[in-house]
Amino acid sequence: MRRKGRLTAFLLAFALVFSAAGCGSVGNTGGEKQTGNTQESASAQPVKTGVQESPEGSVTSMGRYMESSFALPQDAGVLGRTMSLLGDGRLAYFDDKAGIWFSEDQGKSWKDQKTLAEFFPDREVKYVDTAAIAPDGSIAVGDHNYETDEAAVLYAGADGTASIINAALEDGDWVHKLFFGPDGRLYGSSLRGRVYAVDTREQSLKLLFTAAQSPEMLAFTGKLLLALEEGGVEIYNLETGAQQEGDTVLDDFCREYLSGRLGGNSDCVGAYLFGADEGICYLACREGLYRHVLGGNVMEQLIEGSLSSFGDPSIGICGVALLESGEFLLLHTGDNLVCFTYDPNEPTIPEKLLRIYSLEENGRLRQAISAYQKQYPDVYVSYEAGMPQESAVTRMDALKNLNLALMGGNGPDVLLLDGIDGNIYAEKGLLKDLGKLLEEVASDQDVFANIVHTYQTEKGTFMAPAGFTLPLIVGKEEDIRSVTDLASLADAVEKYAGNLVNSTVTGAKSPEQELAQLLSVCSPAWLSGKELNQEALAEFLVQAKRMYDVDKTGLTPEFVERFGNYNGAAPLGTRTDDIAVGTGKMAFGLAAMMLLDIGGVGHFMEEEEGYAFGLWAGQDGPGFVPTDKLAICAQTQCSVEAENFVRLFFSGEVQEVYSSDAFPVNRAAFDKLCEWQDQWIGGSFKGPDGEVEFGNGWPGAETTKRFKELVEQADHCLEGNKVLEEAVMKVGPSVLTGGMSVEEGVRAIQKEVAIYLSEQG
Repeated sequence: MRRKGRLTAFLLAFALVFSAAGCGSVGNTGGEKQTGNTQESASAQPVKTGVQESPEGSVTSMGRYMESSFALPQDAGVLGRTMSLLGDGRLAYFDDKAGIWFSEDQGKSWKDQKTLAEFFPDREVKYVDTAAIAPDGSIAVGDHNYETDEAAVLYAGADGTASIINAALEDGDWVHKLFFGPDGRLYGSSLRGRVYAVDTREQSLKLLFTAAQSPEMLAFTGKLLLALEEGGVEIYNLETGAQQEGDTVLDDFCREYLSGRLGGNSDCVGAYLFGADEGICYLACREGLYRHVLGGNVMEQLIEGSLSSFGDPSIGICGVALLESGEFLLLHTGDNLVCFTYDPNEPTIPEKLLRIYSLEENGRLRQAISAYQKQYPDVYVSYEAGMPQESAVTRMDALKNLNLALMGGNGPDVLLLDGIDGNIYAEKGLLKDLGKLLEEVASDQDVFANIVHTYQTEKGTFMAPAGFTLPLIVGKEEDIRSVTDLASLADAVEKYAGNLVNSTVTGAKSPEQELAQLLSVCSPAWLSGKELNQEALAEFLVQAKRMYDVDKTGLTPEFVERFGNYNGAAPLGTRTDDIAVGTGKMAFGLAAMMLLDIGGVGHFMEEEEGYAFGLWAGQDGPGFVPTDKLAICAQTQCSVEAENFVRLFFSGEVQEVYSSDAFPVNRAAFDKLCEWQDQWIGGSFKGPDGEVEFGNGWPGAETTKRFKELVEQADHCLEGNKVLEEAVMKVGPSVLTGGMSVEEGVRAIQKEVAIYLSEQG
């Protein structure tokens, strides 16, 4: 049970991350949950909801909701995906692609399909941005024409009646979310927070109130309408027609856990609120499923997010329902409907503890943890990020803490080494040889061997990347052929000197950006063992300054204001767009996304002649940049559990979620990512010569074939040192702008990293 914190046992589990070596037991805990100045005790025994108070009022150590899954109806889509328990006990499902289906066995099988066209044969539905199903089987769909800004609520009653209600409001607002109350009445909320009662017979909207924020959803319990928002839950009394005082506990929970998570998707919600008996509601989010009595002082956790699909970051919630049996159904954006059934014989918290660590928060790691927990329910996975988001912990501090834990024998079981020099730990004997495990992975999964085995040495393979990005260069064919290293890249840039007006050659609009976009193919050359390679570092600053001296001649105040003085490395696809619209001459960077990067390059190649793309060589030659580098600590007493986790990370289940910032090493997942999809991103801007349109579509077969060939050729690992890169980004801009000489810059950088390098011996 939790109020705004975690179960006592979970706090203990997190405390154990670096306090006990090996695969430990989380242990049995008991006690009371405390809120404010009062205490409310409960146990985990189920009565419908899965919670029952024991005579002593203690929390038992046994009992947990376990998952099973059922297939969704045939040809299920995502837009408008929703479900509802009907008054006759059936389960109804709808999305704009599959239509409405019914199940008499709580989702195990489906029948009686009806399509949207059957309800509205004379209407061409443009875009379904919301849908809801009433207890009697009536359905309401929000249809939005984004080209004309027309919006309508399409209502099909269970009695065969149908109506179309205008949902377009003043100021470009529209009703974009629909919900049925338990009495079958329809309600809607607008983008700007207006909450309406929808009269399907009179085909009209009645404004009830305007919420402080745009509600994520509406829920109902008794006579109360609840509007879920990031800042809390607004409560409207349908009987009196007035808003009433909010629920402090519910509001506090929303502010603490839902901030920044709501309103981000059209096909799912960041949290799901629904009512049950009068005065009782349930709230599902990434942290799990909670029960709350309005006016009470407890958010009662029924299902822990980290032990269930609720905590899976790769899916979004579309609906949650409580069955008469006490089971819960979760409808999400994945391929299955999940059923949670209470098992009194399962430990509330798994006794085995597997500890996983990464320097920074990693979404794919969390997805892998969620998949692992479902596959191995007898293991509790504790995950810690050394530099939590919005924390004051520096990289140096986090590395020191990790080093102390590893040297003291209290380290984690599995390490994600992104941003960490794993070679140092391998040399000290702190990492386990993964050679045999990787052979098993290669026999089970077809992988890019040139990437997976990049860290293989005579002594063994102590880490392996599960993903990668690929440094590519795009430009005129003669420029691409001429670039073989950093100096020749600077030569190619200088060819365009004196011919820049409101444009740059490389896309860099600040000295920081010039440096940032060169780091990935150059920083691996700056260390010789554990010593700073001053000659290579000086060469980097010299060539970077040559390029910035050219780029800055095209930077007018108007140009910088229009396109922004961005200091980071822009995506490769964005830089390719610069060439397409005439604000850049060549693009180089890390290809990390199929649509934005490879799609941008491919689309440009189709439109322009005389251009090419290939591997981008810097100071360390052409190659790939590894991501998601996995290692197992030699001291672990959870070898089997740790190896199972690493093995799962290379599987298609996890590898297929790669889409935003890296590519998978699993060939099947990579090939699936290369399959053409009907997606497009683009826009327009007012350039020096008028309105210019640009856009990227999914790459075609020719582009993806060429890209795959380059992946096969990239047999050299380009792994820089983040501490050294941060020092260069701190000092380097002064060198590029003439504030200090190259020699002074090298000395300043050396001073910045001296302590760090001395500690690596």
